[in-house]
Amino acid sequence: MSKDLTKPCVKCGAVDRYKGNGACRPCNLVMLANFRTTKPDYDKQWQANNPERKLAINRKSRYGLEQEQYEQMFLNQNGKCAICRENVVRDVDHCHATGKIRGLLCQTCNLMIGYSKDNPEVLRLGAEYLEEKDK
Repeated sequence: MSKDLTKPCVKCGAVDRYKGNGACRPCNLVMLANFRTTKPDYDKQWQANNPERKLAINRKSRYGLEQEQYEQMFLNQNGKCAICRENVVRDVDHCHATGKIRGLLCQTCNLMIGYSKDNPEVLRLGAEYLEEKDK
């Protein structure tokens, strides 16, 4: 059964983007701001009590990645980083130009990719440098 999206807002009476709590989006934002001023620590407490849920929400919001998709990627990589294959994954690696998800990385490898500005040539030069200097 679908929600009736034509009900008027309980605050202003507008029939616009009805939310589950009975308010339209603008009124819902005002209500949320008021709630946050009366309970400023609520978000922090919720995040502390629900760390996995918070990560799942962030992955969905940032990358469009559903929890089931993340879990499948995690299993496909045996829970290990796609680059070093040693550390447990923490980050979703994605192309900043296209937004395409490439895999799951540990924080160290994700930072390495980020500091190279996603440029494979910089990473190759870095590898050559290490091989040359470590002889």
